[in-house]
Amino acid sequence: AQNKVNIVVNILNDTFREKQHWLVYLEDKDQLLEVNKALSSQGYKPYKYYSEMGEAREDELNAFISQSGILLSINCLDEGIDIPVISHAIIAASSRNPRQFIQRRGRVLRKHENKLHAEVFDCLVLPKTKSSKKYNGLISEEIKRAIEFASFAENRVECIALLRNWLIELGQSPNQIMQEEEDDE
Repeated sequence: AQNKVNIVVNILNDTFREKQHWLVYLEDKDQLLEVNKALSSQGYKPYKYYSEMGEAREDELNAFISQSGILLSINCLDEGIDIPVISHAIIAASSRNPRQFIQRRGRVLRKHENKLHAEVFDCLVLPKTKSSKKYNGLISEEIKRAIEFASFAENRVECIALLRNWLIELGQSPNQIMQEEEDDE
């Protein structure tokens, strides 16, 4: 989980292009400020959107919509705000709450006249190597969330294959976890 700041920066460095609208969901204000600092040091000028900003939130949101760029946010975009122009999202906040998960995914999947498809990067928290059973619940929940994302993706075959490989590397049974995901539906 400590690596999420670097992962967000790396994804943006590799993928972000001018005139795109990116939404980055972060865990909390501390993580938002860390990502903001890291991106600013790379020459980005991200917009910020969180509840403690008060009336300034609307100004930030309107500037983001009209000018494009990167919007860093925590929970306050989960409901009630519609920004269909968002074409890319990084989810660095792991939510096991199905409602939040659906809201976050829905932010980027809204239809817009200038958008043919959307790209979602979901940051998973997984141990680096095979571990004791104490991480099995975490691994299972993270992978199940990723499987749900992947099942609707244009590159679903590659995503599912990658998830299966990670499970095998971590000593988990891909068939069992994927069956649990199907059973949960």
